[in-house]
Amino acid sequence: MSQLSRSLQIIIICLLGYSSVILGEDEPGEFRWSGFATIGVTDSGNDVIGFRRDNSRYGNFGDLDYKTDSLIGFQANYQISDKFSTAAQFVYKSRPENNLEHSLEWLYLQYSYSDDLAIRAGRLGTDLFMLSEYRNIGFAYDWVRPPIEFYGSLALDSFDGFDVSYTDHLHESLMRYKFFSGQSKQTFPSVVGDSENDFEDIIGFSVAWEDEHWTVRSVIQNTTFGNNLSTFEPLTAALLSIPSFVWPELSELASDLESKGREMRFYSLGISYDKTPWKVQSEVGYISSGYEAAFPDLLSAYFSVGRRFELFTLYGIVAKAESDDAMAPPPEPSGGNNTALVGLFFGIQQYTQQIEKNQRSVSLGLRFDVATNVAFKIQWDRNWIDPYGAALWDLRGTNPNSELIDTVSINLDFVF
Repeated sequence: MSQLSRSLQIIIICLLGYSSVILGEDEPGEFRWSGFATIGVTDSGNDVIGFRRDNSRYGNFGDLDYKTDSLIGFQANYQISDKFSTAAQFVYKSRPENNLEHSLEWLYLQYSYSDDLAIRAGRLGTDLFMLSEYRNIGFAYDWVRPPIEFYGSLALDSFDGFDVSYTDHLHESLMRYKFFSGQSKQTFPSVVGDSENDFEDIIGFSVAWEDEHWTVRSVIQNTTFGNNLSTFEPLTAALLSIPSFVWPELSELASDLESKGREMRFYSLGISYDKTPWKVQSEVGYISSGYEAAFPDLLSAYFSVGRRFELFTLYGIVAKAESDDAMAPPPEPSGGNNTALVGLFFGIQQYTQQIEKNQRSVSLGLRFDVATNVAFKIQWDRNWIDPYGAALWDLRGTNPNSELIDTVSINLDFVF
């Protein structure tokens, strides 16, 4: 068990114990808990390309799947005093690891200097998107899931660190500012196996303007890879075992596969308009990556419009993702027809054909508010995937041809 896991368990035990004392002795303060869940079924994918909600999930290869969107979560809040409060959130969903360290998405202490200025420290939710605070709570938005072209590449649900937020009250609107910093550890499935990534030196800033109907929000975040991906270690060892006079480019390729110390920066701009009966929202983002071997630069965006009809909401989404500056395969080896070298070359070539994200989609959906805390949703997506552009999906091979894949999803979202 890692030091982080031990620390989190100790904090949880202390918090739960303290809350029990407060509740049992009816001390001043308020303890609240709530929950949320999604029961979903999805039909998508084919034998080679598996549909997934984001890059932290395994894919659905052409069958009915109940794991794509299904989850359950619990949240607890305790007001210690006028200035101090705590919060914890636990989410169980399909992912490579569902241990405590990965399923505990919030666990922080908050100090509120005033109604407008607050500092939080502990495990916090990432604040990169318009839906960051409630990305897992399907009841909170109209769609079956956030558009995968935009939300699928950065499945960083939480980080360990701190943030400082400040709200400035204007005449008829608000300005919100937030600075955050920390680190995160995430496990992602990949074409060569599950990979545990350490994200260090996370530092970012967000600013948002809000009034009664409009929200405009911008974020910038920079992070550094803290480790070399374990999934590349066998390949790197194989590359370095071949003499440079046989294949000179391999030593450079082995260096390109090392992720430790490389930086990645994310920029986003979002806007939403919400005035009954219309809801319009759009975000555009750009990932500037220093690690083209696994995360090429990416431009992504979506536009959504919805119309409410009392208990029903009809909506449509268009979205696109386009990679740039992906790692190219090395030239063919000069070792003649050596079987091992030829096999290695085609293996490297196949890998480089599976790291780009080039696709676009259109979605249509319906939400029906069955009760004040229950929503039924159905959504159809049509995805057009460019040749060798299916990295947002789970892959069992390459897609040398354009692909057209339809996805049908039915979800039941509720809060309690």
